[in-house]
Amino acid sequence: MLSFRNALIDDAEFILALRTHQKKSRYLSKVTPELASQREWLEIYQHSSDQACFIIEHQAKPIGTIRLNYHPHGPSFCLGVVGSQ
Repeated sequence: MLSFRNALIDDAEFILALRTHQKKSRYLSKVTPELASQREWLEIYQHSSDQACFIIEHQAKPIGTIRLNYHPHGPSFCLGVVGSQ
């Protein structure tokens, strides 16, 4: 069974591994490959009101992420999904 949960600062290493994986991240914006930077982003994210970032889990094991950026003053949003498989 799949479940979604809010991304936490403790998920930084998992997210960074996906974001810096050569094949899995080829369509994503580039990030600094430093764990401290990913943790800082997650800390800022927790106070954000214009985006959502979830960890996708299967049998309580993280297998991917989904991020939604939305614009409260417009009709559009941006969706990004990355899987570990």
